[in-house]
Amino acid sequence: MSKKKMSKKEKVLMYLQTYGSITPQDAYELFQSMRLGALIHNLRHDEPHYNIVSTLEGKSGYARYTLKDGVYEDYDNSSNSSSN
Repeated sequence: MSKKKMSKKEKVLMYLQTYGSITPQDAYELFQSMRLGALIHNLRHDEPHYNIVSTLEGKSGYARYTLKDGVYEDYDNSSNSSSN
């Protein structure tokens, strides 16, 4: 019986659930992913709309993505604004 290989998106989500936050450098070193922003976008906008917030850190302004409770705010607001 073979195990299904985890996708990079699944690995990033598991890392966020375990450690709370991730940076592009973490993603590259751990998962050889240079597209963390795209993976985070998918986690925010695909069901179940994970609430992941980004903050800029360091002199170069790299992103740190942090998993929070609840639904991604932009998704929640977009469903309300489309009813006008």
